[in-house]
Amino acid sequence: MKKIKLLFFVLLATSHVVFSQTTFSWRNDQNPANNASWENTSPYYFWNGTGGAIPGGAEILFFDGTAGTLMTNNLSALNRYGISFGSTSATSRTLNGSSTNVFYDYSNNIPYIYNGAGVTHTINFPFNIGNTSTSTSPSYGMEINASSGNINIGSAISADNSTGTKVLVLRASSSGTGIITLSGIISDGSGTISISKIENNTAILVANNTYTGTTTVTAGTLQLQGSIASSNVTVQASGKLVINGDVTINNLTVVFGGTIEVLSGSNFTVAGSVHEVLGSTIIRSTGAMTINGADSETWSLFTIENDAELTINGSAAVFGSSFVIESNSSGTGSLIANGTTSGSISVERYITAWSDATHGWHLLSSPVASQAIQTEFVPDPPTSNEDFYSWDETALTLPWINSESSSGVWNTSFGTSNFVDGAGYLVAYSTNQTKTFSGTPNYSDVSKSGLTYTSGNSNTGWHLLGNPFPSALYWNKTAWGLSNIDATAKIWVESSASYTDIVAATGIIPAMQGFMVHVNASTGSLTIDAADRTHNTQAWYKDTEINKIKLIAYDTEGNTAQESIIKVDGNATTGFDNEFDSKFLPGYAPQFYSVIADGNLSTNVIPEITSALTIPLSFVKNSSNTYYIEAEGINSLEQQEMVYLTDNKINHTQILNDNPRYNFTSEEGDVSERFIIHFSPLSVQELNLDELVKVFATNSNIEIRTQRPIDAEIIAYSISGQIIGKGRLVNSSVASINISDFNGPAIVSIVTAKQSINKKVIVW
Repeated sequence: MKKIKLLFFVLLATSHVVFSQTTFSWRNDQNPANNASWENTSPYYFWNGTGGAIPGGAEILFFDGTAGTLMTNNLSALNRYGISFGSTSATSRTLNGSSTNVFYDYSNNIPYIYNGAGVTHTINFPFNIGNTSTSTSPSYGMEINASSGNINIGSAISADNSTGTKVLVLRASSSGTGIITLSGIISDGSGTISISKIENNTAILVANNTYTGTTTVTAGTLQLQGSIASSNVTVQASGKLVINGDVTINNLTVVFGGTIEVLSGSNFTVAGSVHEVLGSTIIRSTGAMTINGADSETWSLFTIENDAELTINGSAAVFGSSFVIESNSSGTGSLIANGTTSGSISVERYITAWSDATHGWHLLSSPVASQAIQTEFVPDPPTSNEDFYSWDETALTLPWINSESSSGVWNTSFGTSNFVDGAGYLVAYSTNQTKTFSGTPNYSDVSKSGLTYTSGNSNTGWHLLGNPFPSALYWNKTAWGLSNIDATAKIWVESSASYTDIVAATGIIPAMQGFMVHVNASTGSLTIDAADRTHNTQAWYKDTEINKIKLIAYDTEGNTAQESIIKVDGNATTGFDNEFDSKFLPGYAPQFYSVIADGNLSTNVIPEITSALTIPLSFVKNSSNTYYIEAEGINSLEQQEMVYLTDNKINHTQILNDNPRYNFTSEEGDVSERFIIHFSPLSVQELNLDELVKVFATNSNIEIRTQRPIDAEIIAYSISGQIIGKGRLVNSSVASINISDFNGPAIVSIVTAKQSINKKVIVW
């Protein structure tokens, strides 16, 4: 269970003094049947010490033995002092009834329900808490004591009259561990009710309760499954408050040592303020905690554990010492402060080590202002155990700038020695690391302007930005004001060693994550909108978009993978659309992308699917040889289509609807235009031969490559018409003609049964 810890000591000793109340004992010797009536007279089911009798009010009802497991409280006398289940009451009992009883003090004693039986007993008749003396100590109205065995109260509880506040104490004396479950609604009635949880057992409030008095957890655990929206809650040093559902309270005070636990799937809202938050940890997994009121205290000694979420909606959040957001291999905590922030927090980021040359790279950004790079992220001097790079779009060759110079010291050409807000960096470490950002958390918009577009370099228009917040962030959901920037961004996926595309409004950028954007002309700008912050624990690369086919080329030897996306949108064109398509950006995985006249695309959005549509897909191998392509989302097409994948190298077509996985190998020298996606059976004669064939010369050979296997005769001529070589394609896409004794221009003629073309090459 994951945790946020709140650490504060109040010892509440309890006792009740019994004077002269009469005890009415349940008569097991009369063998009462199920649904036995408490008003029964023949025989009497209660014994008052001298004979059978019907309880007349203000007495103790004592149950022992095993007879009568189900009974009905239909007594006409409604006053109760105590109900006690003795140690030999070894069979669970259920006490039903519809009339409201009143538990009230008698001779300055405390009314109670007590279980010493070691089994669970249930009370299902409603009751009120009556007058209570304020001249004795303790001076509360009633206690429910699960000393040995559980107590379930399935009925409503309220106050009997308006004289003072009635404190309902939930406890388990003698180091008991019985669980108290109150399922009915607890309301003020004609008075005011407060609840006090003492001793080390657990009590559970199930309903959405309406009482307006305080709730105090002095020891043990109080679990809320419903709201107590009108109650101010205090968690003392030895107390724990557990949230298990959608729960709202009013104000929250946590004393040093107290603990709050928000269980998975729960939503915990503090409608008012949090006070005295000192040395506390909220324990949680995927629940959410929201503070809506102004915070009157400094947030100090506070830890948000990994996968925990905290939202502060007050106008200002002041952070003191030791406010920590934790991170480990399972996840990272999340903080959203919707007002101004001041003071300093520590935000951890777990970073997995490199395992080879392609895995272990991460795109990193800072969630706090003015974070220094040295020495937390790069030691002084730098060593061989880390890599830390910034990105320069204007570089003519390699855009990555190493923080370490060739002489082994800090590289003065790297740029600023601090993280730049909204910028991303490429990092890798030789061992698993938990790095810590320290400073004031960013909470407002971050503008990025002057993003360059440098023609002719190796990565024209690409810029590495970063999520500047200690929470996840939607990409361009609200008002980012993209200017000359493509609408699709890219996230680096360490496990597949490649980039994947994220789309506006739904794409998630994790906390402290860098991301790539593409400037398409002149200079670009955008504003990272703080309104798009979100707590998100689902992996960002998963989605359920309609009209989207995701093709993933997996490298089975190097454990890398590259996505290629095909989407359908009636507003798109067949050319490149800045607002829909995304240029391909290679990583370490095999290159796999759609090919259009305007370039190579990782996301190719088309206006419609027709039977004549073909989409060429290029594949460029990495160092591996064995691969497979897997298709996802074919069933998401609004108009169901047959989707075919044709491998041009071996002239094989597979229907992806029937089998979405295609296995293949690739070798050096394979033509990159290897695959075609189409939506009806494909015929070679339907293709333009000139577009199908490529011819080039290398190492005294003329090489012929086709997009798919064909049958063709090949003849190579000198410029004077002399035949210098012959070859043939027989259901093949690769041919080679050796011309080791020839240099100069040549004409290559490719002839099929229906078409012929000539290609010119220079042989050296």
